[in-house]
Amino acid sequence: CDATAIQDYRGEEYRAALEQILANQSGAQRVRVIRPGESYTMDYRPERLNIHLDEQGTISELSCG
Repeated sequence: CDATAIQDYRGEEYRAALEQILANQSGAQRVRVIRPGESYTMDYRPERLNIHLDEQGTISELSCG
């Protein structure tokens, strides 16, 4: 996964259709969407793209792991 290639998507409103686009552009094999207040595992998976959303459903962070 290479999240540097997709940083221009930060600040965009999240849509489910973006998952596949972001996965393809980053080379991720898996995608995880993380919403505010949700619990999630801290296990590191280099092939996974993490899409962090803010309270308004906007993409605030894109990272691999």
